Amino acid sequence: MAKKKQKTARERFTVIVVAILAVLMVLSILLPSLSSIFMASAQKNTASSAQASAGASGASGAAKSLSDVDNKYGKLVETYKATLTSDANNLAALLNLGNSYMAWAGAATSFATDDAGKTKVTDLYKQAMDAYDKYLALNDSADVRVRRTMAQYYSGDTDGALAAMESYTAGAGKEYGPAWAYLGLMYQTAGTTDKAKAAYTSAISIDANNTYGAKAFAQNQLASLENASANKQTTNSNTTNQSLQSLLGSSSQ
Repeated sequence: MAKKKQKTARERFTVIVVAILAVLMVLSILLPSLSSIFMASAQKNTASSAQASAGASGASGAAKSLSDVDNKYGKLVETYKATLTSDANNLAALLNLGNSYMAWAGAATSFATDDAGKTKVTDLYKQAMDAYDKYLALNDSADVRVRRTMAQYYSGDTDGALAAMESYTAGAGKEYGPAWAYLGLMYQTAGTTDKAKAAYTSAISIDANNTYGAKAFAQNQLASLENASANKQTTNSNTTNQSLQSLLGSSSQ
């Protein structure tokens, strides 16, 4: 029973780590392409202010509780909401609002130890989806579409998000490396290793110059999968050898 509880705790910790890493991955590898989204000077100024605010909020150190997380990201969210109150179509504010909700949810995940906390995290991802939907209604963007699908995935709609990403990479997003990288991550999380490897390989091929960081990420994940496979084979081999030795020992008695 104790071993079962330890295994369950490890599995939950793994899910939390994967969720946070996925959030950080998508929020980071897509940034280089975002400069083309904002053409108006006012939008650029809003984005710069958002980055400055995020930097200032992160300077106080790592959060130690859900209250710390709420305080940090709640202020950012209110800033962007205030901008949208006077300019509902401000693309920079909509994007940063969605990103803030995503980061908020990712940071809150490690503190979501009860049903209330988990419900809060789910709601934050849905808030991010809403902000991204409003952005996409004004301006279609591969970057934001991937972010939106990621929010959908971690809100709990894993099947719907996976289907959406499969459809996107088969159509409009087939030449967008980060979409393939994230699809690979979803497959990997689900334990569909062969499909994950295929998606990562596509990400490497499409983002050949590592423009978005998708190539480097996919290469690291492929290496991780290969190492896991090698370790599993070694473990299975050792187990087989031990079983054979046990049988030989018992037969010689």
